[in-house]
Amino acid sequence: MSIDESIANASDHAPDFEEVVRQRMSRRGALKAMMVVGGGTAGALATAGRASAAPYAAGELTYDALALNTNDQVSLSTGFKHDVVISWGDPVVPGAPAFDINNQTPAAQAQQFGFNNDYVDYRPLPYGSTTSTSGLLWVNHEYTSAQMMFPSALAQTIPVGTFSTAAFTTNTEKLTEIEAHGASIVEVSLNVGTGVWSYNPASTYNRRITGSTPMAISGPVAGNVHLRTAADPTGTTVKGMLNNCGGGYTPWGSILTAEENFDQYFSWRDGVPAAGTPEQIYARANASVFGIPVGASSRGWELADTRFDMRVEWNEPFRFGWIVEVNPYDATSTPKKRTALGRFKHEAAAGTTATNGKYVVYMGDDQAGQFIYKFVSSANVDTYNQAANANLLDNGTLYVATFNSDGTGTWSPLTFGTGTLVAPTYEDQADVLIRTRTAAASLGGTPMDRPEDVEVSPSTGYIYAAMTGTSRTVANANAANPRASSAATDPNSARGGHIIEIRETGNNHAGTTFSWEIFMLCGTPGVGGTLDATTVPAAANSSGRTYFAGFDETQVSPISRPDNVAFDKAGNLFITTDGMPTAAGSGGLGFNDTLYCVPTAGTERGHLKAFCSAPPGAEMASAYVAPDDKTIFASIQHPGEDQKMSVPQSLWNGIPGGGGTCSRSAVIAVRRLNGSDIAVGTIDEPPVVPEFPIPALAAGTAAVIGGMLAFRYRRAQPTEA
Repeated sequence: MSIDESIANASDHAPDFEEVVRQRMSRRGALKAMMVVGGGTAGALATAGRASAAPYAAGELTYDALALNTNDQVSLSTGFKHDVVISWGDPVVPGAPAFDINNQTPAAQAQQFGFNNDYVDYRPLPYGSTTSTSGLLWVNHEYTSAQMMFPSALAQTIPVGTFSTAAFTTNTEKLTEIEAHGASIVEVSLNVGTGVWSYNPASTYNRRITGSTPMAISGPVAGNVHLRTAADPTGTTVKGMLNNCGGGYTPWGSILTAEENFDQYFSWRDGVPAAGTPEQIYARANASVFGIPVGASSRGWELADTRFDMRVEWNEPFRFGWIVEVNPYDATSTPKKRTALGRFKHEAAAGTTATNGKYVVYMGDDQAGQFIYKFVSSANVDTYNQAANANLLDNGTLYVATFNSDGTGTWSPLTFGTGTLVAPTYEDQADVLIRTRTAAASLGGTPMDRPEDVEVSPSTGYIYAAMTGTSRTVANANAANPRASSAATDPNSARGGHIIEIRETGNNHAGTTFSWEIFMLCGTPGVGGTLDATTVPAAANSSGRTYFAGFDETQVSPISRPDNVAFDKAGNLFITTDGMPTAAGSGGLGFNDTLYCVPTAGTERGHLKAFCSAPPGAEMASAYVAPDDKTIFASIQHPGEDQKMSVPQSLWNGIPGGGGTCSRSAVIAVRRLNGSDIAVGTIDEPPVVPEFPIPALAAGTAAVIGGMLAFRYRRAQPTEA
């Protein structure tokens, strides 16, 4: 936005907005003037022209905002660089074959980097250290797009957004897709001399976990009758994890990875049976909660593996939708599905240790009208003692959040025998956890606009939850999801998403009450008017307004559809997006998905700036900041998707031997060229201005003010990609 446009927009706003802008600009300008002028003497003014003015305000992110764009590349703000660390098909397990798009097999894919990488995490090496130059990179593989994987499907004219690919793939290709799910663990390192990140394909730490890797089922649901199958009559083991989206990590070094949209893999292939055993009737009654289809599934995996056909294995879906704990430091360890944390479409699993020593995990259920949860362990954490914490997440209490209209909230326990969770409606605690969604609704949990990632600030302990947005009806709006419009004609409707800040009472994460406020209402700033810092957003959002924690909206980057979030040590919040390329009426902005950063405290709170964008068609799926704050790892998922593959939308990171047909998902590492901190690193000094005579104090003051305005103008302008 230009200065002229900013002035024009400000003049159209109500007087209260003008006053907020005036006060904020006046306050920040005065602070900067004090920094520049010092004691206010004529001598200080005389030297002010020699590049002594700081180009950024105290606490401000020290980079210029990136202009949103549609470029077929990874675009970065000035002063940043990126490395492609690993891509789909790259060998992971030592001895794995090289990637060949024309010769894919389940066995090869089980040893290679999987498809559509999402949650990314970095665990330092050696275990227990905080090094930021050598570690283990964890990456989720959320789902597969057959029309981007296989030459036979690539040759088809498949409509935009169509994922019903069963007819385009062979059974071998379907089994290959199963192996492309799950997660990868690779050893990575930074070459300090060149500043380049790379992975070691020969490391013994490297591991692929797929849709068929043997896993244990632990916690209250282990062995339950509704989890028993012909292949596992004990109900304690399962093949693989599916649709792993977000995640988290624990103080003892393990990864928590979240199974999300597992329903898409199952079907009642030949129709739902009219009768059956009590277990079959139970399965039929609960399949609809997650939308498991009657008839063929879109993927057709049931044709290649009958465990995905509920006519054959009606209990198999109950074995998915959990948080899975994995020890990345031991390539021989068995992943465990921690059922005490509930079964739903998990987006994330952000943990923190409460003041009483309990471990707390925050989670969102990523579907419109679903809930935010937290789990509090029964036992205390013994930090870095892996043996002592081996089963910590198997015992504890799961809670659902209720957001009250007065800015308060409560956590209600999902405990069998209490409240509405009693017999005969529920059989036992295992039944409550299997049917977490139903139980949470009966307790009065607040339906949210697609709760995705939830993270805890390391500096304040506050919790930030991203709502990616939804096309829900007006009637379903509530205080915590305040936008009354979801109309396709409203660019700042509920489709655009928002972020909520939650503050546990007394900063006690194990407690049962909290306060909350809207931190950000995403969209195009200034459309429909602007909310000032003292307005309760819930009271005035029917007109499509945006809100950035009260910060001047003429200075922020536009954003929509926030997805995953992460923090640096200082508490700056990094935000990735999912769906910005869509039209404004669908919640997007018409630009590539982007990675942003925003301070959460101080006078710069809410000053959002974009700094890295993905290629066309890609989701900027996840980000993780290294311990030293100098590297941020980010997932570039499905570049070039959502278009007929005969006309590729992106050629970024192209497939070797693929004839330029489409690009590959990858993890990138972003750093400053000078190696300083991502958010508030050092910058080059501004050019030296020649000295000039100062005839009078007034002239010196004018020069200082002119310099301040010049810096303000530069920071207000997005840099070109």
